[in-house]
Amino acid sequence: MPTAKLVMCDCDGTLVDSEPLGNRALAETFTNCGYSISEAEAIDRFKGLKLADSIAIVEKESGKKMPPSFESTFRARMAEIFEADLQPIQGAKELVESFLIDFCVVSNGPPIKIKHGLSLTGLWPYFESKVYSAYEIGVWKPNPALFLNVAKQYKVNPVDCIVIEDSLPGVQASIAAGMLVCVYNPEDQRFPKSKLVKDFRSLQDMTAHLVEIGVSKSG
Repeated sequence: MPTAKLVMCDCDGTLVDSEPLGNRALAETFTNCGYSISEAEAIDRFKGLKLADSIAIVEKESGKKMPPSFESTFRARMAEIFEADLQPIQGAKELVESFLIDFCVVSNGPPIKIKHGLSLTGLWPYFESKVYSAYEIGVWKPNPALFLNVAKQYKVNPVDCIVIEDSLPGVQASIAAGMLVCVYNPEDQRFPKSKLVKDFRSLQDMTAHLVEIGVSKSG
């Protein structure tokens, strides 16, 4: 029997391949507002951050306030790009279908974005009653409060949780919460060294590990 009792999955960049698309929209919106930045730079600098923090960084660097319409313009553009191009991360459906214990989505994104991304990629039916957003409690990763709040709702101790992440803020939050974190890390990025961190080049490799430790069933 597995010792873990709950799996918390990040959404963007972990289940759905939204990071390049979201950061394309973000780069376009910043550039149109007079702050020129490429999609690659946006990914490198803003991956995993809440939008307000990304805006604050740009405003500090540029000395210029973004317009009040920035967020609505960005989210509308991102939704258009998602509709055209969003795909699940390879192996995401198989990963979710393999779980033998409770699982949910825990994301820094707003609920409407989470639902949109999961719906477009066919993953929403697995999570429709299991979505937890930082916007609902007003605390974002890397603060561990979001993970701890979800564990409390499930009546599970933090040490009995496994987090599936792809970003530095998510990994930092997992470590601070005392939770094991399995990192989807296809580009071999550097993450904090900790006994709580295990990284994988593919979701297939991650699923195989979860099978080994009794959290998932083999396909």
